[in-house]
Amino acid sequence: MKTKLKIVLCLSVFCLMFGINSCAYKPVSYYAKNEITNIVYVNVDINAKNSQYTPILKDSINEMLINKFKAQIADKKSLATTIVNAKITKISFSALQTNTEGFANFYRAQATIEITYYNLKSNHKKSFTLSDYYDYSVDEHSITSQKSKENAVRLAIIKILNSLFSTIAINSI
Repeated sequence: MKTKLKIVLCLSVFCLMFGINSCAYKPVSYYAKNEITNIVYVNVDINAKNSQYTPILKDSINEMLINKFKAQIADKKSLATTIVNAKITKISFSALQTNTEGFANFYRAQATIEITYYNLKSNHKKSFTLSDYYDYSVDEHSITSQKSKENAVRLAIIKILNSLFSTIAINSI
């Protein structure tokens, strides 16, 4: 009987110790939120070739910081705990498909952005250049409008920023 009690006791201690040590799991968001903290100042450089897309990038970054990082946006660098610098390095459009009359009716918007963040508390700085695309179609009786191009670029940028969240987390481990 004493032997069984010792075995049960040893197994219980082992399970307890194993259970305590296995609680080291932390979600990806934990690591990403430790890199970009609290109050964030966002600076977006204007690229003359793609200046019309700069506000889309700035708005998308602010939205991501507020929604995913639960950060506050600072209007002055001096108030920030993290500084994010971003710029569009390339925007391109290509026809993917044509109709029977030879007119393009399916396009791809490709965006490449460079993002650098600097955490002032930890003195940690990282840079990433990320690229993604968004495919879109146009009616056979319409011309590709600026509005549909801007929407495609916005959605490509959102895809980039969604991948940025996990990229930051993975690179911080």
